[in-house]
Amino acid sequence: MSEIYQAYHLIHKFIEESYQAVIQGPLFNDAIFNASRFLINNLGKRQPLGISKVYIYYALSILGYRFEAYKTARVGYEKMGQLKIPTDW
Repeated sequence: MSEIYQAYHLIHKFIEESYQAVIQGPLFNDAIFNASRFLINNLGKRQPLGISKVYIYYALSILGYRFEAYKTARVGYEKMGQLKIPTDW
């Protein structure tokens, strides 16, 4: 369970932090992309406390598009369409 929370911490930092432009780089984006893939594969039907699947699929979709992994981005957007998205977005 600690691996799941550690991977989610990176995704949460990617989406929520206001200084996102400072911390972005090729290695950081790779880590976020791989963390989102790890979480999707390991969560399954589980919904641990404090982990948002919308954030996971959003990060996967955004970075999939940046890395020109268009099929991955499309799958992420389709899955995100099935979830309850925050009204702020």
